[in-house]
Amino acid sequence: MKIKKMREKLTLRKDIRIGKLVLCIILLWVGSFVAQAQEAEEGLVPTLKIEEAKPSSDYFGLEIKWSIEKDLGSGISAKITYMDPEVYLAYVNYLAKKRNFSPQKKEEKTKEVINLLKEFLIFKVLLKHNDNPDYTKITNWKVFLVDDEGNKYSPKKFNEGKAELRRGFAGPYYGRISYLYFSKTNPDGKPILGENTRWMKIQLSQSSQTNEFKWEFFQQGKIQRSPFYFYPYLKISLVLLLIFLIFLVWITRPGKYIRNIKSI
Repeated sequence: MKIKKMREKLTLRKDIRIGKLVLCIILLWVGSFVAQAQEAEEGLVPTLKIEEAKPSSDYFGLEIKWSIEKDLGSGISAKITYMDPEVYLAYVNYLAKKRNFSPQKKEEKTKEVINLLKEFLIFKVLLKHNDNPDYTKITNWKVFLVDDEGNKYSPKKFNEGKAELRRGFAGPYYGRISYLYFSKTNPDGKPILGENTRWMKIQLSQSSQTNEFKWEFFQQGKIQRSPFYFYPYLKISLVLLLIFLIFLVWITRPGKYIRNIKSI
């Protein structure tokens, strides 16, 4: 009888923990959607002066912040990242750590990237297709950079990588990374991306199909940003909290206590 009551009590505790766990999952998704909507409304803050770029080791957080992903149809999807100076320099730090660069090689790579950033607005494009690597070529598309005045610019140059077979949550796919380099100034010598730029977008066109990837920028005259601006970090924190709660449920599972009671 005593063991039965103990089991009922532990089962109730488990149900409460599961309820809390489900609530945390719901809060995670709601918080993520609210944060993304808030950031979309407020806009991003580009780094206009390269020397003001803050060194960071959080490349993936910055990549999430500056990336837009869309389904292009016919099994093709694209993720385009604006390589803001903070993003690109964080990528150099990540690459140096991953490939164990010597200090000299890291410095050379940093200088190379800074020289590119001084001359170009750079975008990284990841094209994906489930079956055919040829569909991941950036050369299959007409590409334009469009400013907030409606002016269109073609890339000055591009680097197309090799297609690689990768594994994702939905199964294997072919992915190819390409880099697009656009001039930082228009034909009049004015910067395409400046303090008063409201937005810019990349257009991928093929036949009659046009897909747009738009980055909206924060204007200083707007209200102060909410804490949700840093939604990638909020999302990561919530995920870590969720993992911690799952761990607590696991180590306090009722079966463990019942076995301990029987062994007494």
